[in-house]
Amino acid sequence: MDENIVAQGRKSYWANKGKMDNPYDFGTPEYNDFERGWVQACKRDTSHTSDGIAYTRMNPNLIRADAAEETKRQEASAYEKASAG
Repeated sequence: MDENIVAQGRKSYWANKGKMDNPYDFGTPEYNDFERGWVQACKRDTSHTSDGIAYTRMNPNLIRADAAEETKRQEASAYEKASAG
């Protein structure tokens, strides 16, 4: 792990107001180190609840999933399973 690139990722998070702008090629160790730093900064950002930004996760198809929509989908699926029996 290259700590300089991790630090670059953290600085980039704040400089770009949370927008991911990774200058390294996808799939390279440098890309992963930059992303690691960016995510570390994101986790430490306390403004998520005040400005409407919500943590999201990636689904298996690598499509950005909205956390609220994902919760609704999971609840609907659980209801459907409970109602089927």
